Amino acid sequence: MLCQKCKKNPATVHMQQFIGGNKTEMHLCQECSAIKMDMPISFEHIFKGFLTSLQSMTANRPTQTPSTPCGRCGMTYEQFKSSGKLGCEACYPAFAKEIEALFKNVQGSTRHEGKFPQRMGVDMRVRREADTLRIQLKEAVDAENYEDAARLRDILRAMNLPSEVKSP
Repeated sequence: MLCQKCKKNPATVHMQQFIGGNKTEMHLCQECSAIKMDMPISFEHIFKGFLTSLQSMTANRPTQTPSTPCGRCGMTYEQFKSSGKLGCEACYPAFAKEIEALFKNVQGSTRHEGKFPQRMGVDMRVRREADTLRIQLKEAVDAENYEDAARLRDILRAMNLPSEVKSP
């Protein structure tokens, strides 16, 4: 889709506006959106604002910030909080507990569930549920928990799906 303003560049910014119950949409390129909004739109800008608002929401909660900086780049958790950027790949394990708490706070979970188009959602949800049940079935059999394994097998049969776990 091309930018609705310059009609040259691909539209990367999609804006919706509701005025008096009427919805209008604009599809703009990065340059035209910066002119329209008098400010550049960038992931870094949005993420930094997001972190700031999240920190203000959780400001009254006592948090334990690690006193130990990242072993590779020396970044502290306080620096990450203020910039919204980690210094290197070693920062992820160094600040793992804080990052996990941040994800839980924002998304409600640390596991990515993904999204599906509405028309495909039912089939994909059933497949995802079946995959989860198959993994649980394999774990139950490996742990020799045969009662749970039988229960999971019966659920898969009721869904008319095979109970074998496919190897990756």
